[in-house]
Amino acid sequence: MTLSGSALFVTLTLLLSPTKCAVFENVTLSLSTGWRKLLSSERPPTKIVFIESSDSLGEYVNLHPLEYVTIADQKIPELKENSLANLPNKNGVYITSSEVTKIEPGTFKNVPRLDRVHLDGNRIEEIEDGVFTNLQLRKLYLRNNKISKLGLAAFSNMTRLEDINLTYNKLSTWSSDWFSGTPVASVYIAHNLIEELPADVFAYMFPFKRISGEISIWNFIISNNRLKKVHTDAFRNVNHFGSLSLSNNSLENLSPKVFHSVETINHLHLNSNLLSNIDGLFYSIYIYNLHLDDNRLSCFPSGVFNASDIHRVSINRNPLTCDCVHYWKDQQERSIQLRFNFVYDKEKCVNI
Repeated sequence: MTLSGSALFVTLTLLLSPTKCAVFENVTLSLSTGWRKLLSSERPPTKIVFIESSDSLGEYVNLHPLEYVTIADQKIPELKENSLANLPNKNGVYITSSEVTKIEPGTFKNVPRLDRVHLDGNRIEEIEDGVFTNLQLRKLYLRNNKISKLGLAAFSNMTRLEDINLTYNKLSTWSSDWFSGTPVASVYIAHNLIEELPADVFAYMFPFKRISGEISIWNFIISNNRLKKVHTDAFRNVNHFGSLSLSNNSLENLSPKVFHSVETINHLHLNSNLLSNIDGLFYSIYIYNLHLDDNRLSCFPSGVFNASDIHRVSINRNPLTCDCVHYWKDQQERSIQLRFNFVYDKEKCVNI
């Protein structure tokens, strides 16, 4: 009886004990190279590798000279410390749609040539400090995850980072401290839950201004969030924007001084908000394309072009008055440089 009880206890213990799985269990990956190194008539060489069970990618991929590692539609719940370490000749790692929920600090070590990391379409909820800190990536893509929390310095000291894409996540706040020591000039953070932009959105760039003399942000895309407020000094010390998109938010007004330090914006998207008054907003600024469609504007300020250089304005689907329509149609006929796009109620404004 005692022996049977002991045997039963051992059996139950084995059944209830958690099974420790390796990071890469029954995972298929592909290795490839960059197109630019090949003649246009050649097909890029690829290598398919199967990993039965391992905690480290290096021992399977370092035997091959191909620079890019792609893992897609696999099951890798967690990237643990050192799991993507010791990849001396790899330029890119793509782990997409593979059910990753967590990345441990120290996952990436000894990756001197790693240039880009794509972790799109996973289930990552948090990026802790130490996951990407000090990595010399140029491009980091974290689209279509469930990220709601970032460490205080999640992307700090990434001195070569050019683009970061956090689109389609669950971030509700913005902090410049995330990028301390990182001169990233293209940030894509559309389709999140951010309600407010604080002062000095790009404070992380201030130390670099002492070197270059100016701050240029190539892309800041924060469309399709829940923005209700943009601080007067949100863009302080920024001189140039390539593309700035605040579209598809809930902005009712913007401070006339919000673009005070900005000299040029190639593409400014303010469409699909609740703006009813933009008087004084554009002063002494160059804008090539200004998008104001789908707001609550009754007219576009007539004095803007006396103080600023704006080439193209799109103001479709606003409740424009007939006097406004008449004025801007007349102005457009007089200027070959001005491109003013608007749709108006032709039945209401019948004589225009």
